Amino acid sequence: RYRCESLGQQCEFINPGTNKELCVAMNPNDVVSPRISPWNEILSPGYKYTEANENGFKILKNDNECLQEYTPVIFGIKTDEPSQCKIDTMHKAKFDEMSDYFGDSNLYEYNHSMAFNMPSDESLLAQVNESYWLNQTEIEQIRAIMTNSYGNLSFFARCKDKKGNWNLNEYAIRACVKPGPDLTPPVIMKISPDENSYLA
Repeated sequence: RYRCESLGQQCEFINPGTNKELCVAMNPNDVVSPRISPWNEILSPGYKYTEANENGFKILKNDNECLQEYTPVIFGIKTDEPSQCKIDTMHKAKFDEMSDYFGDSNLYEYNHSMAFNMPSDESLLAQVNESYWLNQTEIEQIRAIMTNSYGNLSFFARCKDKKGNWNLNEYAIRACVKPGPDLTPPVIMKISPDENSYLA
């Protein structure tokens, strides 16, 4: 921290106490939200991003087929400045209203990735029907959306920089899901605690 802050008043030490510590130059007049783009290198083998633009992208298999149900896929986004990113399956008006941090990380980073196991539409509908935090009207609205977009999934992402600027327009990540029997064995995606980490 001392070495970073000694470089100048605009230098700030972020993510202290983690393995993602960074020393970044902060523009005091920054009023621009982070610019989001696909992170190509992290995408699972056998998949590709299509229709990529400033508003989002779509994930397909290399043969242009939809993703198979129950198949785990790793994907990600990049930002042009260290940012916190959030993701949601529903439209939200503000960054703070969105439900989850991208990849379960609230650190300020350039690269953000997450693993997602493509669910079946039936399993999503079952989760909605069993949601105790939703009222009946909300459940019916979500079921109508899912029924009308059968086989299609959409995620909505936003990112916020250290100055609190976040993109007003959601960044859409879309995928289509191909139905089929669950023939895929479980895959261990993460262990907790992390390897070589310390416990109290």
